[in-house]
Amino acid sequence: MTAKYKNNSAITLIIWCSSFLSLVVILAWEFGWVSTDVPQAKISNGQTKQIAEKDKMKLTDEITKAEEIKFKQGKNKKTASEISNEEIEKRLLAKANPQSATAKKESVKKKPVKAKVANNKPASKKSVPIKPLKPVEKKIVLAKAEKISKEPAILKPAKAKPISQVANKQNSTSNKEPQKTQLISFEQTASINPPKIELDNNTAGNNIVFPEDSSSNEILNLDDDTFTRKENLPAEIVEIDQLLKKGKYIAAHRKLSSYFFRRPELREFVLPRIETNAHRIYFSPQPHFMKPYLVKPGEHLSQIAKKYHVPWQYLAKLNQIEPKRIQPDQQLKVIKGPFSALVDLGEYTVSIHAHGYFVCQYPVGVGKDNSTPIGKFAVLNKVANPQYTNPQGTVVEADDPKNPLGEHWIDLGNSYGIHGTIDPGSIGKNESRGCIRMRNEDVEEVYNLLTIESEVVIRR
Repeated sequence: MTAKYKNNSAITLIIWCSSFLSLVVILAWEFGWVSTDVPQAKISNGQTKQIAEKDKMKLTDEITKAEEIKFKQGKNKKTASEISNEEIEKRLLAKANPQSATAKKESVKKKPVKAKVANNKPASKKSVPIKPLKPVEKKIVLAKAEKISKEPAILKPAKAKPISQVANKQNSTSNKEPQKTQLISFEQTASINPPKIELDNNTAGNNIVFPEDSSSNEILNLDDDTFTRKENLPAEIVEIDQLLKKGKYIAAHRKLSSYFFRRPELREFVLPRIETNAHRIYFSPQPHFMKPYLVKPGEHLSQIAKKYHVPWQYLAKLNQIEPKRIQPDQQLKVIKGPFSALVDLGEYTVSIHAHGYFVCQYPVGVGKDNSTPIGKFAVLNKVANPQYTNPQGTVVEADDPKNPLGEHWIDLGNSYGIHGTIDPGSIGKNESRGCIRMRNEDVEEVYNLLTIESEVVIRR
């Protein structure tokens, strides 16, 4: 009885143990306590040594070059030196243990990702991890990667922009830049060959010698349609019109000035052209016919005017500036003076010129009974708002409306001079006591052109 009980107890114990183990196995299986993955293969030292050194270097070259090409093309964000180790390890594993790579491919049921290298052979799929490269091998790989990265990249040529876009860009750039001063050479003809006004005993002031005509390189390429072409124009005027249209203003003005003073028969054609051209040269701030003057720190307009032998009032009006507001490094248009005057008693005119080049002309009144002297004079003094003393010694104050001198007096000596008038009707007549009368607004212009010691020639 006891033996039978013992046998039943042993069998029951075995059954209970087996059930418990089965339950444990089932639970382990159900909850993933036991891994079902295929053990990952590792490359032993012996397997690594089986790979020939020549194949290893060949693989290194292929991978580094391929990865560098992809980096230059923008397909990779890393350089060959940053990713070459991982790629080389994968390739070494695939070559050393192809069976383990195949087993891994079959066990992982994922969509394969295609990859290509430089020789167009498919790269190995996801590989098992292997040991990192030895220090010597790693140095060789990095050295080759660095060498490839230093090679110049092959860049695609940039697409050419249309010419219109390039032109527009140049125009927009040029607009930002400071405007360059238009400069026409005038200084040489005014200084190298200064004109001479010659007088003789019989014909005072009849001869004005102008600079020799020379080739001119002052071309602005501007079209000038100031004058309407007329038929039967003199050949001289046609030539001048051609010079004006070509922008050769100085060459044209040289000829115009010569014809104005020497060829009275051409006066009706010359006068409108010479007045327009003279305004461009002597009374307009642009263009420049001499090198612009650069104002120095602390410099006054009067100091600059003395350098060019012109009044400061003229420079202020020419440049359209306030004399007290000039700034350092400011560019000023300048004209080489001094200006001179030619009074023609027979024509009742005074012509202002600069070295023989016509500047402007105004009507005048002269002395009765040939009381106006002829000859060459120099300006001795200039007085604004002058006082007048008549031959009887009576003084007329400056602000007196009865003052016959007007607002300006240009002294020529011996009580003769050029002045304004309170009798505009006397202009163009012989009614003065010998002085040259001008309208008040005209004498102010002449006052601002002539300087002390300017030459004044009076002729009949």
